Amino acid sequence: LLFLLLLTVASLVGKANGQCQIQTTPATIEIQEDVANGFVLSQLQLMNAPSGDTISFVDPANVFVVDGSNQLKVNTDGLVDAERHVFYPTFNITVASSCAQAIVTVTVVDVNEAPTALLINGDATADSVYFTEGNVIPAVLSTTDEDNNQTHVYTITGDAMTSFEITHGNLFSPVDGAANFETAPRFGYNVTITSTDQPYTTLDGMQDMGGLQVSRDITVYIINVVEPPVFSADTYAASAVARELSQITVMGISAVDDDGTMIRYGVETTAILAFTSDIPSSFNVTAPSTTSASTPVVAFARGDNPTLLIVQNTTPGVYNLSCVLTATDASGKTGTATLLLDIVILPGATTTTTHVLFTTTTTTTITTITNTTTTTTASTTTTTTPTISTT
Repeated sequence: LLFLLLLTVASLVGKANGQCQIQTTPATIEIQEDVANGFVLSQLQLMNAPSGDTISFVDPANVFVVDGSNQLKVNTDGLVDAERHVFYPTFNITVASSCAQAIVTVTVVDVNEAPTALLINGDATADSVYFTEGNVIPAVLSTTDEDNNQTHVYTITGDAMTSFEITHGNLFSPVDGAANFETAPRFGYNVTITSTDQPYTTLDGMQDMGGLQVSRDITVYIINVVEPPVFSADTYAASAVARELSQITVMGISAVDDDGTMIRYGVETTAILAFTSDIPSSFNVTAPSTTSASTPVVAFARGDNPTLLIVQNTTPGVYNLSCVLTATDASGKTGTATLLLDIVILPGATTTTTHVLFTTTTTTTITTITNTTTTTTASTTTTTTPTISTT
């Protein structure tokens, strides 16, 4: 201040004495950081100068200039920057002619600057985002902002905004059920993500309310993954008491394939279920050629609706059986479920006991089962074959 006072007094004395001098209006100025190219800092006037003299010297050169009207101006966009401490917080500009010089003192104020970019997984330019159904990895959002100590809040807008969410502050992902290729729009989801800067304290200690934004329009695509069929239940359970032929117990067993392909049902091979099956929309297993007197033999018989479970045994007792059902789609993907069977064989039951235990639907169908016995004398082998007709 003393220097400025002396400079002002010297200017007045010089003017009174007819000396060459440069008058600055104002001599001190406060500006916001990042002032634009062409911003006028001070109006200069060269007084009592020799003919032809001009204000031709400026320091720092090129950053600031004096135009033909003797206006001292900013000559570079964005150079005055508080965060990078370029010409911050106070600096002097010296102007001079051949016979005089003057100083303009500038104070820079730190202000909130709008964010300049919204990044998705570190990318600021891509206009598409991809999620894999069944294995969604959230996209990480971040913001480029000159104000390094400022935080940001992310929001989603657009026609498909309800299909996506922001979690943990900056993780962008589909809501439950949206990452489904079979139900997603053919041309993707169009959404807009916006980053809004929040209130913060400037480098000058002032409180700023924030609220400046940067937005980005993107299209979100769901990558298809072939998924296995899903049974209507993880476990199916049934029980039956073997008293007589043609006893019926109905159980609905079904699976759904999101990919829309045909489902083939089957049974995994176990010690009890020594067979497998693989035909569209039904179970198909060849009944075992021999039976055991101590263990029930379980087989799935061919039939679209209903599908039959046959139990053959002659030994009374309680049998707790289990097996794994399979449902395989056209791509070879397989879903599984557990089938639990509690079977009671009562004394006096027929030689071959057959039960309809479940169908692939919950529709009850009347099934008639009869036995045909064929005796082969040469090999002394007796074969009992159930004949099944459905109405």
